[in-house]
Amino acid sequence: MTGSTQSQVLNWRWIRISAWITLIAFTTNTVAWADGGIRLPSSNSVFNNSPATSPGSANSLHSKLASTSGSALKLPVELGTISKRFSGTRPGTVFILQDLQVNELAQRRLAAILKYLAKQQGLKNVYLEGSEGELFTDPFWVVPSRKSRKKIADYFLREGRLSGPEYLATVETRDLRLIGIEDRVLYQKNRSAYLATRDLDPKSLPALATLDQALNELAPRMLTRETWSLVKRRQAFELDTEDFAAYLKFLVSLKEAVPARMKRYRQLTAFLQATQLEKSLDLASAAKALEQIEKDPSALVKAGDENALREIARKYHTHQVRPEDYYAFLEKILRKQLAAAEKGTLRQPPGVPLKELVLFLRYLQLYGRVNAGILDELEHLESDLAASLCR
Repeated sequence: MTGSTQSQVLNWRWIRISAWITLIAFTTNTVAWADGGIRLPSSNSVFNNSPATSPGSANSLHSKLASTSGSALKLPVELGTISKRFSGTRPGTVFILQDLQVNELAQRRLAAILKYLAKQQGLKNVYLEGSEGELFTDPFWVVPSRKSRKKIADYFLREGRLSGPEYLATVETRDLRLIGIEDRVLYQKNRSAYLATRDLDPKSLPALATLDQALNELAPRMLTRETWSLVKRRQAFELDTEDFAAYLKFLVSLKEAVPARMKRYRQLTAFLQATQLEKSLDLASAAKALEQIEKDPSALVKAGDENALREIARKYHTHQVRPEDYYAFLEKILRKQLAAAEKGTLRQPPGVPLKELVLFLRYLQLYGRVNAGILDELEHLESDLAASLCR
């Protein structure tokens, strides 16, 4: 038997062992009981009596992660964005991650974020919905072959039976503790109530459809023209027959959307300004020109600025500087160069459209202000406008 053949045989043996461990975990444990979740071994007593739940413990929910405050956390752009921050009075940092269940790409991204937090912030505990007590992943680590563990975990991740945190704790980070925070009795009651309503669908849905039709016939007679227009445009947006930008522009066009009111909605305003700028930009050529400057800043900036530009570019590409700070720095330099070029004291380098580059950097900064929180702002704006229209 050759060395490569022997290696393959050993690898398959470990895969079989991993498969047996997984099979046992799936068939003999029902503690991680949320639909779609892997049934890893768990212990209520460990969760209830563990130092993980004692106030002030290094493993508590409010445990202090390394020495970095959560307000200073910077997440690499390829992993995700931080939509909100809150500074409380208690010590420690808590990270709340949005989740899209039974979605392989989302779960892999979630695992990558947790891996980053474990490495950079000293994250040790991950608290999960849909399960109760501590979930033990140690049995999987009986298999020393990471390749074998990964092959099995990849399969269950694709099938939607393994979450991102479980995947990470099984394949990459052994000392990551997974702790379910649900109350199983209450969870099952809630789930049963939901399933009970599903059983009523055949009777309730036709009745709701009739009611909806009646309301649609009455609405034009009872609502003002502007309010009815808002209702119809909202319905089109929900049905994806109108895109986000068009719907937002409609909302802003209403006379109730006065500038003083819109000041409260910073992300919506930034999005509108960015889409307006986009019309006047050749994004492909502007991005190419920006790349040219990054590669050879000496053709455009002074020696002092060149060194500063190279340094901030290095920090930006290694995720030490936020994108918006990097773009603002570039814009400041290019605005100086543009002013000099307009005065005739600087010859504009060929192939580098300074004016368009300045606008492009402004465009990037505006889009950098937009994250998942824009949907919250949209909801608040809709409620604000509806309240004004119905007075």
